[in-house]
Amino acid sequence: MKYRICYEKTGRLIYVSHLDMQRLFQRLFRRAGVTMLFSQGFNPHALISYAPPLPLFAASQAEYLDIELSGDESPASVSEKLSSACPDGLVIREVRCPEEGEKPLSKLFSKAVYEIVLSTAAGAENVEEWFRNTDEIINERMTKKKVLKKENIKEKIYSFRAEDVPGGIKLTAELCYLNEGLLNPFTLINSLKAVPGLMEDAKTVSVTKIKVE
Repeated sequence: MKYRICYEKTGRLIYVSHLDMQRLFQRLFRRAGVTMLFSQGFNPHALISYAPPLPLFAASQAEYLDIELSGDESPASVSEKLSSACPDGLVIREVRCPEEGEKPLSKLFSKAVYEIVLSTAAGAENVEEWFRNTDEIINERMTKKKVLKKENIKEKIYSFRAEDVPGGIKLTAELCYLNEGLLNPFTLINSLKAVPGLMEDAKTVSVTKIKVE
Protein backbone atom coordinates (compact mmCIF):
# COMPACT_ATOMS: atom_id res chain seq x y z
CA MET A 1 0.00 0.00 0.00
CA LYS A 2 1.29 3.47 -0.89
CA TYR A 3 1.51 6.34 1.61
CA ARG A 4 2.40 10.02 1.24
CA ILE A 5 4.17 11.46 4.27
CA CYS A 6 4.62 15.14 5.14
CA TYR A 7 7.22 15.90 7.78
CA GLU A 8 9.14 18.74 9.45
CA LYS A 9 12.93 18.85 9.55
CA THR A 10 14.38 21.17 12.19
CA GLY A 11 17.02 21.44 14.90
CA ARG A 12 20.25 19.50 14.38
CA LEU A 13 18.81 17.74 11.35
CA ILE A 14 19.50 20.85 9.25
CA TYR A 15 23.12 19.59 9.18
CA VAL A 16 22.06 16.21 7.75
CA SER A 17 22.33 15.86 3.96
CA HIS A 18 19.58 14.56 1.69
CA LEU A 19 21.36 11.21 1.20
CA ASP A 20 21.76 10.78 4.94
CA MET A 21 18.08 11.65 5.43
CA GLN A 22 17.22 8.79 3.07
CA ARG A 23 19.26 6.42 5.25
CA LEU A 24 17.64 7.90 8.37
CA PHE A 25 14.16 7.15 7.04
CA GLN A 26 15.00 3.57 6.17
CA ARG A 27 16.23 3.05 9.74
CA LEU A 28 13.15 4.88 11.05
CA PHE A 29 10.77 2.56 9.19
CA ARG A 30 12.55 -0.51 10.57
CA ARG A 31 12.54 0.92 14.11
CA ALA A 32 8.84 1.77 13.83
CA GLY A 33 8.00 -1.79 12.80
CA VAL A 34 6.55 -0.99 9.37
CA THR A 35 7.64 -3.24 6.51
CA MET A 36 8.88 -1.57 3.34
CA LEU A 37 8.39 -3.04 -0.09
CA PHE A 38 11.43 -3.47 -2.33
CA SER A 39 11.98 -3.56 -6.07
CA GLN A 40 12.76 -6.85 -7.81
CA GLY A 41 16.02 -7.79 -9.53
CA PHE A 42 19.71 -8.10 -8.69
CA ASN A 43 19.89 -4.82 -6.73
CA PRO A 44 16.61 -4.40 -4.86
CA HIS A 45 15.90 -1.03 -3.27
CA ALA A 46 13.14 0.33 -1.07
CA LEU A 47 10.17 1.78 -2.98
CA ILE A 48 10.56 5.32 -1.67
CA SER A 49 10.49 8.56 -3.65
CA TYR A 50 11.23 12.04 -2.38
CA ALA A 51 10.36 15.60 -3.31
CA PRO A 52 13.32 17.72 -4.57
CA PRO A 53 16.04 17.75 -1.90
CA LEU A 54 16.14 20.39 0.81
CA PRO A 55 19.47 22.26 0.83
CA LEU A 56 21.85 21.66 3.69
CA PHE A 57 21.48 24.10 6.64
CA ALA A 58 17.80 24.77 5.85
CA ALA A 59 14.89 23.78 8.07
CA SER A 60 11.50 22.83 6.67
CA GLN A 61 7.87 22.58 7.70
CA ALA A 62 6.85 20.91 4.44
CA GLU A 63 8.96 17.95 3.25
CA TYR A 64 7.34 15.01 1.46
CA LEU A 65 8.05 11.41 0.58
CA ASP A 66 6.07 8.53 -0.91
CA ILE A 67 6.61 4.98 0.29
CA GLU A 68 5.10 1.59 -0.41
CA LEU A 69 4.56 -0.67 2.60
CA SER A 70 3.33 -4.22 2.92
CA GLY A 71 -0.10 -4.69 4.46
CA ASP A 72 -2.94 -2.23 4.55
CA GLU A 73 -2.52 -0.27 7.79
CA SER A 74 -4.46 2.96 8.12
CA PRO A 75 -2.54 6.21 7.62
CA ALA A 76 -3.28 7.08 11.26
CA SER A 77 -1.63 3.85 12.42
CA VAL A 78 1.46 4.43 10.27
CA SER A 79 1.69 8.02 11.53
CA GLU A 80 1.50 6.91 15.16
CA LYS A 81 4.21 4.27 14.71
CA LEU A 82 6.57 6.64 12.92
CA SER A 83 6.00 9.49 15.38
CA SER A 84 6.89 7.22 18.31
CA ALA A 85 10.25 6.39 16.69
CA CYS A 86 11.28 9.80 15.31
CA PRO A 87 14.59 11.36 16.42
CA ASP A 88 14.72 14.94 17.71
CA GLY A 89 14.13 17.42 14.92
CA LEU A 90 11.89 15.16 12.85
CA VAL A 91 8.10 15.55 13.17
CA ILE A 92 5.53 13.61 11.16
CA ARG A 93 2.85 16.13 10.19
CA GLU A 94 0.58 13.99 8.02
CA VAL A 95 0.30 10.51 6.53
CA ARG A 96 -2.27 9.79 3.85
CA CYS A 97 -2.86 7.50 0.89
CA PRO A 98 -2.54 9.29 -2.47
CA GLU A 99 -5.63 9.21 -4.62
CA GLU A 100 -5.58 7.13 -7.78
CA GLY A 101 -4.02 9.12 -10.62
CA GLU A 102 -2.52 11.73 -8.30
CA LYS A 103 0.72 13.25 -9.61
CA PRO A 104 4.08 11.93 -8.36
CA LEU A 105 6.02 14.17 -5.98
CA SER A 106 8.44 15.22 -8.71
CA LYS A 107 5.54 16.85 -10.62
CA LEU A 108 3.16 17.73 -7.80
CA PHE A 109 4.68 21.04 -6.65
CA SER A 110 5.95 24.02 -8.62
CA LYS A 111 6.65 26.63 -5.91
CA ALA A 112 8.26 26.67 -2.47
CA VAL A 113 7.92 29.49 0.05
CA TYR A 114 10.95 30.25 2.22
CA GLU A 115 11.44 32.50 5.23
CA ILE A 116 15.00 33.82 5.29
CA VAL A 117 16.33 35.76 8.28
CA LEU A 118 19.49 37.78 7.70
CA SER A 119 21.65 39.79 10.05
CA THR A 120 22.27 43.02 8.13
CA ALA A 121 22.17 46.78 8.36
CA ALA A 122 20.15 46.97 5.15
CA GLY A 123 16.58 48.18 5.64
CA ALA A 124 13.66 46.06 4.44
CA GLU A 125 12.08 48.97 2.56
CA ASN A 126 15.27 49.59 0.56
CA VAL A 127 15.64 45.89 -0.28
CA GLU A 128 12.03 45.62 -1.44
CA GLU A 129 12.33 48.76 -3.54
CA TRP A 130 15.50 47.46 -5.18
CA PHE A 131 13.79 44.14 -5.98
CA ARG A 132 10.79 45.89 -7.57
CA ASN A 133 12.98 48.10 -9.74
CA THR A 134 15.54 45.56 -10.95
CA ASP A 135 15.13 43.39 -14.02
CA GLU A 136 18.04 41.08 -13.24
CA ILE A 137 19.38 39.20 -10.27
CA ILE A 138 22.51 37.52 -11.54
CA ASN A 139 23.82 34.27 -10.13
CA GLU A 140 27.36 33.30 -11.09
CA ARG A 141 28.62 29.74 -10.78
CA MET A 142 31.46 27.63 -12.08
CA THR A 143 30.45 24.60 -14.14
CA LYS A 144 32.17 21.22 -13.90
CA LYS A 145 34.14 22.21 -16.99
CA LYS A 146 35.48 25.29 -15.15
CA VAL A 147 33.40 27.69 -17.21
CA LEU A 148 31.81 30.69 -15.44
CA LYS A 149 28.06 30.65 -16.06
CA LYS A 150 25.77 33.60 -15.38
CA GLU A 151 22.03 33.22 -14.91
CA ASN A 152 19.23 35.71 -14.27
CA ILE A 153 17.28 34.14 -11.40
CA LYS A 154 14.69 36.95 -11.14
CA GLU A 155 12.30 34.95 -13.34
CA LYS A 156 12.42 32.09 -10.82
CA ILE A 157 11.23 34.32 -7.95
CA TYR A 158 7.44 34.49 -8.00
CA SER A 159 7.00 36.77 -4.99
CA PHE A 160 9.32 38.62 -2.62
CA ARG A 161 8.67 40.49 0.60
CA ALA A 162 11.05 42.00 3.17
CA GLU A 163 10.33 43.16 6.70
CA ASP A 164 12.50 44.53 9.46
CA VAL A 165 13.20 42.28 12.46
CA PRO A 166 15.49 42.85 15.46
CA GLY A 167 19.07 42.81 14.21
CA GLY A 168 18.25 42.45 10.52
CA ILE A 169 15.54 41.62 8.02
CA LYS A 170 13.27 38.70 7.18
CA LEU A 171 12.65 37.81 3.54
CA THR A 172 9.64 35.77 2.45
CA ALA A 173 10.29 34.49 -1.06
CA GLU A 174 8.29 32.18 -3.31
CA LEU A 175 10.82 30.30 -5.46
CA CYS A 176 10.68 27.88 -8.38
CA TYR A 177 10.47 24.28 -7.11
CA LEU A 178 10.40 22.41 -10.42
CA ASN A 179 13.19 19.88 -10.93
CA GLU A 180 14.35 21.55 -14.14
CA GLY A 181 14.41 25.07 -12.64
CA LEU A 182 14.83 24.56 -8.91
CA LEU A 183 16.07 27.72 -7.16
CA ASN A 184 18.08 27.14 -4.00
CA PRO A 185 17.35 29.81 -1.33
CA PHE A 186 21.08 30.10 -0.60
CA THR A 187 21.63 30.95 -4.27
CA LEU A 188 19.19 33.83 -3.80
CA ILE A 189 21.00 34.97 -0.65
CA ASN A 190 24.43 34.90 -2.32
CA SER A 191 23.10 36.74 -5.38
CA LEU A 192 21.62 39.50 -3.20
CA LYS A 193 24.87 39.82 -1.23
CA ALA A 194 26.76 40.26 -4.52
CA VAL A 195 24.76 43.39 -5.42
CA PRO A 196 26.96 46.43 -4.63
CA GLY A 197 25.54 48.57 -1.85
CA LEU A 198 22.52 46.36 -1.13
CA MET A 199 23.34 43.94 1.68
CA GLU A 200 26.97 42.98 1.32
CA ASP A 201 27.27 42.68 5.11
CA ALA A 202 24.42 40.15 5.37
CA LYS A 203 24.91 36.95 7.37
CA THR A 204 22.40 34.12 7.26
CA VAL A 205 20.62 33.51 10.56
CA SER A 206 18.05 30.94 9.41
CA VAL A 207 16.37 29.55 6.30
CA THR A 208 13.04 27.71 6.60
CA LYS A 209 10.80 26.28 3.91
CA ILE A 210 7.30 26.98 5.22
CA LYS A 211 5.18 25.46 2.43
CA VAL A 212 5.12 24.10 -1.11
CA GLU A 213 2.42 24.59 -3.71
